[in-house]
Order: sequence, then C-alpha cells, then structure tokens
Amino acid sequence: MKKNKLMGHFKKVISNMDSRPVLQCVNYNENGAIYATDSHVAIKISDFHNNEGSFNFNLLTMEINDLTYPDVGRNFEMTDIKAEINVDIDLLTKALKPFLISTLYTNCVDLTIKENILEIKSKTLGGFKIEVPLHDCEGEIELSCQPQYLINGLQFIKDAKASKKDMNNGLALIQFNNPVRPFKLNLDDEFEYLVTPVRTS
Repeated sequence: MKKNKLMGHFKKVISNMDSRPVLQCVNYNENGAIYATDSHVAIKISDFHNNEGSFNFNLLTMEINDLTYPDVGRNFEMTDIKAEINVDIDLLTKALKPFLISTLYTNCVDLTIKENILEIKSKTLGGFKIEVPLHDCEGEIELSCQPQYLINGLQFIKDAKASKKDMNNGLALIQFNNPVRPFKLNLDDEFEYLVTPVRTS
C-alpha cells in the first residue's frame, strides 16, 4: 500500500486524546507486525518490519513512546468463527452511507447476516433498512456497530487490494465469531482490520 494512504488509515485509527498517549501510537511489534488502535478499532499488518524488539511511535508528536502498548494482537486471533462473508466493497460502502446521520459515537446500525443477505437497519431512522447481496455467506449472526468504522475498514481493505493486483477483485472478506467481540476484515492474514461491535442491551 502506498505510504500516504497507509498513514491516512493509521491516523483514522489512532486516538486524538491526550489522556492516553499510547493510543496515539503505532506499535512496531517484535513479531514483525505493526498495530494501531484506539480501543474501538484496530489495524494489523503482518511482516511489516524486521526491527529487533518492540517500540511505539507517536504519530501526532513524531516521538518514540515507551509506555506499554495494549495487547491488541490477541483479538486478531479469531477462533470459532460463527459467520464469514465475501461482499462487494463499493456496494456495501454505498449502502452504509445513508446511515451516517449523527455523530460517530452516538450513531449505530444493526447488521443481520442470513441466507446470503446482509441487512443494515437503523432504529434512529425509524427502522429504515437496506439489504446487500453477498457473494459468499457461511453462518448467521446479528450485531450492532458504528457505520463509519465499517466504512473505514472497507476502504483499508480496498487500498490493500489495490497494492496486490492479483487479489483486487473488489470483495472484502469479513469474519465474525460473537455479537459482542470484534469482527475482522481480512486480506490474506496480512492486512487485517478489527471493528468492535456496539452493545445495545
């Protein structure tokens, strides 16, 4: 992925709050991966570097930060996958945009995956819903999330695919294992993006 696009995705994921400076950082992990998170969403890119040890680089201050980084890596190790879909990135992005009707932290949509359909529904909009056909679908699940986070994840996967022309088929693989656990947009276990669902009850 081009450096300017990658930096743009990192800056969308990190926190802008001074109260937790470690969340303003990307973590160059000793396993060779790079991570970014604000505790609601997270990015992982495997085999990103070959530095020895781990360190945090603050993208806002451009300084090394020696605070302990959250153990976000374990959230990417999904087991007992309950549902897995392949969906057209542009189609799902377009379907989500009508639901961007309030601030990021108060907006929420309900997602239902069943019988090769992804249903997007908003209680805020009086039950307004859009159905998106899926290219592949295994399993069923219902959960809620912030639509902007999902749109950002789809764009991350789209840009990652553009850097791998043999894989640029316009589809995103999304994996779910629990309605209250982070779900993952996954490109070949190299580019991964987590979105934490919203608890509605």
